Amino acid sequence: MVKHNEVIRSSKKKIAAEKDEARIQYFLDKMFAQTNLYWKRANILLLINAAVIGVVSKMITDPTPWSDQSRIFYLGVSVIGLILSVLWLFMQSVSKYNEDKYKYDAQRILFSKGNEKLREVYSTSMDIISNHKSIENQNQIIHKPKNILRFSASMFMNIIVSVFVLIWLIFLTHSIINILNAA
Repeated sequence: MVKHNEVIRSSKKKIAAEKDEARIQYFLDKMFAQTNLYWKRANILLLINAAVIGVVSKMITDPTPWSDQSRIFYLGVSVIGLILSVLWLFMQSVSKYNEDKYKYDAQRILFSKGNEKLREVYSTSMDIISNHKSIENQNQIIHKPKNILRFSASMFMNIIVSVFVLIWLIFLTHSIINILNAA
């Protein structure tokens, strides 16, 4: 009877470990999907913003006098560019938040009691313990790093987006001044 109970307990543990592994894989798949989405959006919106800024810059440096239509067009493009850049910054922040959330969920399962074997598999084959989270001591506490001067690629992308927002604010201000001077 004792052997039978041990077999039942070990099979329950095995089933629980398989469920945990499936849940970890689900969260990692979601995390990687968010990462891919983040960089696809960044690439597309970076190209669009750069192209439109190039067109507007060419328009500004053109020595011919501006018509009322070109002033209104310039104002409209500046407003649309500013809105697009602010939405871009917001979308990137949401995407990064979701990526970190899925990573945290995978780590929470991985470092829960009884998942030592899973921990060995995932810590050697896949680095889900990245710069954003780390494990400390035997308590296995997940926490944010203390070194705030470490920049990631996504941090640099947010800085680039902020520069685009600033450029569009300058263009918007310039277009408003241009319209007021023409009146």
